[in-house]
Amino acid sequence: MGVAEYVRALLASDKLGPQVRHHRCEPARAAVYAESRLPWPAAIRRTLEERGLSGLYSHQALATDHIRAGHSVVVATPTASGKSLIYNLPVLERHLRDSEARALYLFPLKALAQDQLAGLQRLVSGWPEEARLTAALYDGDTSDHFRRKIRRDPPTVLISNPEMLHLALLPHHEQWAPFLAGLSHIVVDEAHTYRGVFGAHMAGVFRRLNRLAAHYGAMPSYVFCTATVGNPGELAASLSGLDLLPGRQPPVVVDQSGAPQGARHYIFLDPDQSPATAAIDLLRAALARKLRTIVYCRSRRMTELVSLWAGSLSGPWAGRISAYRAGFLPEERRQIEARMASGELLAVVSTSALELGIDMGAVDLVVQVEAPPTVASGLQRIGRGGHQVGAVSRGVVFPKFRGDLVGCAVVSERMADGLIESISFPRNPLDVLAQHVVSMVSMDAWSVPRLAAVVRRCAPFAGLPDSALHAVLDMLSGRYPSEEFGELRARVAAHLRRQNRAPASRMVRGGIGFDLAAKTAMVGEQPLPFTRSEYAISEYLALHAGQTFSKEQIYEAVFGYDGTADDTAVTQHIKNIRAKLRTAGVAAPETVLKTIWGVGYQWKSET
Repeated sequence: MGVAEYVRALLASDKLGPQVRHHRCEPARAAVYAESRLPWPAAIRRTLEERGLSGLYSHQALATDHIRAGHSVVVATPTASGKSLIYNLPVLERHLRDSEARALYLFPLKALAQDQLAGLQRLVSGWPEEARLTAALYDGDTSDHFRRKIRRDPPTVLISNPEMLHLALLPHHEQWAPFLAGLSHIVVDEAHTYRGVFGAHMAGVFRRLNRLAAHYGAMPSYVFCTATVGNPGELAASLSGLDLLPGRQPPVVVDQSGAPQGARHYIFLDPDQSPATAAIDLLRAALARKLRTIVYCRSRRMTELVSLWAGSLSGPWAGRISAYRAGFLPEERRQIEARMASGELLAVVSTSALELGIDMGAVDLVVQVEAPPTVASGLQRIGRGGHQVGAVSRGVVFPKFRGDLVGCAVVSERMADGLIESISFPRNPLDVLAQHVVSMVSMDAWSVPRLAAVVRRCAPFAGLPDSALHAVLDMLSGRYPSEEFGELRARVAAHLRRQNRAPASRMVRGGIGFDLAAKTAMVGEQPLPFTRSEYAISEYLALHAGQTFSKEQIYEAVFGYDGTADDTAVTQHIKNIRAKLRTAGVAAPETVLKTIWGVGYQWKSET
């Protein structure tokens, strides 16, 4: 018994058959292949042949041709159309030509990153060990030891996520200099998730990444991948900002898929009982046929209830059903994913946490309780059924109440016609701007006109008025509109003083001179024999003169966002700095580098 028999039995059922309000089957589509403009290296050809791939689909060939030519692309093709090969093959080819080349892969979910790491390692598993590229995960689960190891010896492919790029890589770019200097490809998967305020934020992050890559002499190509967005070209151009860089062009849109597509069944029921009860009836019928099923619910509460009720009513199948949602621990989610992929679990009841392309193995049926929130979401979810190239996708959608039937019908019609929502960003989100201004001035000295010009190259801030920019700068400098905010600490005041009171490359704080370009400190004309770490701590505190920082804040700001701070190292560096100041003739080093008991350390602000 298979899915086809399941659909026939559902339509013929005395109980559920009369509740079916709509059933549509989209026909299957054959594959369209194309030749690459240039032949692939022999090692890559063998890799494809070993996996039974005689050629590339037309969209894969077109996209890889552009990437190999140094162009950026956005690939907007359906789920299970082979997008991973589109970026993996050019990265592998570049590695064979240049072992110093590096690639950055960004995924919004850790499970996706784990899947892609495993897939990349499988691709090169047959290569001689000395020829294989290296790949590593760099996320919140990476231990301090491995983070330091990755920074010292960057892998060929660094697999991370947007926030680690923002918090751990860009602020401490000096530690990533070899990686950034060799950066050739930036892969942004599930690009449709970069929308709204988060999309505006990431547009700023990518501008900062572009600037640092150029600083280290790199000009990487972007590869954006998505299955469900109505305006892929506009989205990719707004995120990357490539069209505003000298000599760069916006990403090329590749949106005509050549992958085969199996038939897709859409079945809509208007249940006589509650949607949860009807979903459980369908789930039990699927379990009896050993069909792997995902049940999507709109809320965590409904997810847990359906999972609980289904387990209690499914007899011998009770142990093969599990809930899945974002609130689970990473280890729990990975265990569920592995059990589903291996076939140990037959059914998962999930929230939207399983919308994206996490590898769950073969899924035969998708049940959606209540109308999907968007057309894009509906396609992502139904596409999970038969999530292999050419497999058949089948989905059953239950309205939660009578009025929800209209929403189900509208989403179904637009899914069939491919009318996916466009993605847009909010205009001038000042809270996002404030965070990026802090990030920018913590790394470099900026004049207001130059900062304004860079900010306005970011799509969400293209029309930013001067009044809004200066209001943000005033707030960050401690000039608040009301005394109620007087206790808030200024975030960029020290940097603004640096611009206004001293040349950009030099400053004096507490009687100590700092050459910011040469990274040296002096008492009068006498250089201080600071180590690199001692100078970095001194410069950071001097740049923020008058502000107090804890040991943890100093460690993370100077040595990197590692999740833990080495209090002992910071304390020893402070002792060494004071000792060297005293040796250089500073009478009372403790008044220059002050200890604020119970809080932290502060550099004297007077010049």
